[in-house]
Amino acid sequence: MKPQLRHIINTMNSTKLFTIPVILFMLCSCVNESKQQSVVYEEKRDNVTKISSDMIVSIDDNLPILHTCNIILTGDTLLFDDHLNGDFKFTAYDIHSNNVIGRFGKPGSGPGELANYGGIFYDKTSKNLYVTEAGQGKLYGFYLPEAVPDSSYTPFVKYDMDFNGGNNAYSCPYYINDSTVVCATLVLNKQARSFSSHIGRLNMQTRSVEVIDTLPETDNIRYFISVSPEHNSIFASARTKDEIRMYDLDGHLLKTIYGPDYDERIDNRKFYFANSTFCGDKILAIYAGGSNQKGQDILVLNLDGKYLKTLKFDMPIQTIEYHEKTDRLYIVTDDTPQFGYIRNFSKILDGKEVIDKQPTELAQQKDSIEEKDSIEKIVSISPEDKPDEAPAVDMKSDIVEFIKSSPEAAKQVNGKPSEGPLIFVDANTHGATRTYHLQVGAYPEGEFFRYTIGIMNQSEKPVSIKSFSLPDDYFSAEWSMGNTLQPNMMGFLYLTCKKSLDEKSYPLIIKFCDTKISPQILHMTLFPSGAKLYNKMHGLE
Repeated sequence: MKPQLRHIINTMNSTKLFTIPVILFMLCSCVNESKQQSVVYEEKRDNVTKISSDMIVSIDDNLPILHTCNIILTGDTLLFDDHLNGDFKFTAYDIHSNNVIGRFGKPGSGPGELANYGGIFYDKTSKNLYVTEAGQGKLYGFYLPEAVPDSSYTPFVKYDMDFNGGNNAYSCPYYINDSTVVCATLVLNKQARSFSSHIGRLNMQTRSVEVIDTLPETDNIRYFISVSPEHNSIFASARTKDEIRMYDLDGHLLKTIYGPDYDERIDNRKFYFANSTFCGDKILAIYAGGSNQKGQDILVLNLDGKYLKTLKFDMPIQTIEYHEKTDRLYIVTDDTPQFGYIRNFSKILDGKEVIDKQPTELAQQKDSIEEKDSIEKIVSISPEDKPDEAPAVDMKSDIVEFIKSSPEAAKQVNGKPSEGPLIFVDANTHGATRTYHLQVGAYPEGEFFRYTIGIMNQSEKPVSIKSFSLPDDYFSAEWSMGNTLQPNMMGFLYLTCKKSLDEKSYPLIIKFCDTKISPQILHMTLFPSGAKLYNKMHGLE
């Protein structure tokens, strides 16, 4: 029976004081309310596509040991949020190079440290990652271009929470701009002597939280929240009921959806929804269906909340994120693999045939997306070898010769970079800086230090690289791509050393397979850390 009618009938039976006109008035009120906000009753979810573990490409071997994590996309970087980690709370993983590019977030209860923190929110406009530290009553901000390469980075304080003025407690930010935080807020139910979770809006000027959802204060449902500023949408799915509520960013309830497993009674041993995410013009929500364990289904809905299909996995799912550029759904599971992704995900959503391949077969696919993260192929030439004595490039093998030491090539450098098809892209600013002269800081990786150098083909034609040259053998080096860069395609050059350099200038000499293209010279100024570089740029030294 529909929840509103069940409530009316139960009330009638308990009081027996209602007359027919009163009943009609109440029924009309329900009709009028439904005109103001849509109520949907789903009867079935029977469009099922099975997803086996063989379809998940594992990235476990490219990551350090992590506990069960949440993940969040920050541009082309995947952040792993490991609450239990005793070294670093966040691990940054570059999607295109398939490598960890930094770890940050110091554990502890001191200033700038994280112990009892809640959810996280990434603002792609400012490139800030916001974290609520409830124990200290602060909303911390991590500026990712500086935090990712610098494990010692200390976050700034975005907001101090003041608990003296009333109920200002919130646990998770879902959306943040300069004046407002959309968050989860806790409201005290004095009768039940417990707190219930609501969607709230925190005004950072007045330090007050207002509840913007329409749930009764006595309702103790806990919701998982996803926010899409692009679609002016808040998607709230219940943990202990088969119920979805959709709001706009002003808190106006637009739609309530009761699923086929809906039950008014709450059993805290049963789980329904978990994490959700927006995926283009669709919403993905992890669903457990009233079981006592984590969900193994992903419900696919359109932006209006209409059910489209169910993706049924053969393992429990912790959290999901969709990366549009590579068309991958990244997944954290409680099984093997623990971390991985499903490629060509839009084909699954659009109902086309799903080809269930083994991971070894999937790795052999040759499409433009997978070329960006193909297995690294490096030919190292000893420091004694001269550039002109290097073997010719086999174009079929798509391998770049890497000449680690080339004093002869360095003599060609006149102190100025030369123009050509390639430019530097600052990997720490996610593509915002394009230049022939790059300033970059090192980040520690065990007992070594690594410089991550992004190199992009800015020309309108494909460019085949024959070799890279540095003037000495200070670094070991890796290149993340094959020898051919398509237009607007970027590869990463990783320089690793035992001791980082302080404002050391290095030329990088690049030769091309096409002899009609002159060798190009790019310049790098290398700093011992991202913090050192930041202080230099802002005159803080």
